[in-house]
Amino acid sequence: MKIWIPKNKEDLKNHLNDPLFKNAYFLMLSSITSAGSGFFFWLIAARFYATADIGLASAIISAMGLISMLSLLGFDISLVRFLPEREDKQ
Repeated sequence: MKIWIPKNKEDLKNHLNDPLFKNAYFLMLSSITSAGSGFFFWLIAARFYATADIGLASAIISAMGLISMLSLLGFDISLVRFLPEREDKQ
């Protein structure tokens, strides 16, 4: 694997202006922010609510996530697969 290291500020600026890399960095930042927010939410919730309540809420949220993932039935991936091949690009 080759690691790219910018040699000067202009290389770094061009790299960050590339839409592919810019969007990738925003996605990574979004994931990190979401994970951090979730961690601090559960940390604060654990201080204010009983252990049984936290366990129940965690189980319900996990079940909702599983149900929402299963309800897609691969529809989101099929859009990525078949939409570019459509003849009418509307």
